[in-house]
Amino acid sequence: MDQCEDRGDPPWKTTNRTPTGPGPHRTPTEPGPESQPKAQRWEYSASEEVLLRLLPMVKASNKALLSGCNLSDRSCEGLSSVLRSQSSSLRHLDLSNNDLKDSGVRILSDGLKSPGCRLETLRLSGCLITEEGCSSLVSVLKSNPSHLRLLDVSYNHPGDSGQELSALLEDPHWTLDTLRLEPGGVRWLKPGLRKCKCDLY
Repeated sequence: MDQCEDRGDPPWKTTNRTPTGPGPHRTPTEPGPESQPKAQRWEYSASEEVLLRLLPMVKASNKALLSGCNLSDRSCEGLSSVLRSQSSSLRHLDLSNNDLKDSGVRILSDGLKSPGCRLETLRLSGCLITEEGCSSLVSVLKSNPSHLRLLDVSYNHPGDSGQELSALLEDPHWTLDTLRLEPGGVRWLKPGLRKCKCDLY
């Protein structure tokens, strides 16, 4: 059975509507975007091209759920620019179940270590990350310790870097208070079927 199917959908995935096109999916009775409140959740098809066009909306959102959207280094470059922006409203970012690998994490790290980054929650569960990628996250947390409170790198293979991340929980200089490393191990470094969803809050 695929590893993602074993875990099931996370508890925050509460909407069962399936995106069917390149733009926002709405029923005929739903109002258009000009009449919707700012906090309204939107759903988009799992396309990297769509995400890149929506980066201004990501920047203006408090939460972006991009689990299983087939993101690549190109997407990470765009998201890193959002994280570097001092005008960004983004505080919670879920990139779980994307094959970002260590290269994607390194690109994201450029944004995470920026003084303008205010991200509080980062979920990278099931992203094919090894010790090298987790080492980049350790460096980020040491250079910009003020804001990130939750880091999820479960279903990856952090190796010894996992112990370094754990040590940061005990350091009073860091605000990180929730770290998820388990389950982990080399067996999770295998691409598989991903459930696609892209939500903005």
